[in-house]
This record gives sequence, C-alpha cells and structure tokens, in this order.
Amino acid sequence: MAQPEWKSWLTAPQRAVFLQSLQAVFDARGLQVSISSDALVMGDIAVDLLTLAQRCAQAEVADYPQVIEANIDDLLLSC
Repeated sequence: MAQPEWKSWLTAPQRAVFLQSLQAVFDARGLQVSISSDALVMGDIAVDLLTLAQRCAQAEVADYPQVIEANIDDLLLSC
C-alpha cells in the first residue's frame, strides 16, 4: 500500500509535529475530528491533508499550529 501523497511533503519528525498540531488545533476548539491516512474528517466535512502538508512544508515547524489554525478557520468560515 502506497503512502498518502501528503506524507511525501514532510519528514518523519515534521509529520509527527504536523499531526500533533492538527489534533491540538481541533482540541482547542472542542471539535471532534478523526484523521485518516489522507484526510481529516469533521462530521460531514473531509479535508484533504495534502494542502495543509504543502503549506506547512513551506513554514518553520514551530509555525505549524498557526498555519493549520489559519487554514482550518478559513475552512470553518466557508461551511
């Protein structure tokens, strides 16, 4: 089984921070999400992790939470 494309954008340590940051952002908002191999699922909404991974790959690891927050806020506002 091939790995999801989003993983190719980040090193293993970056992926760990990425996934921890994703969970922390949603936990801080009290939102229930599940993270599958290639998507973040929030109720009826599925978010492809590729775009988030690409954006995080362009940022410093310490900035992942802010990058994710901004993207999630945009997503939630568009729903």
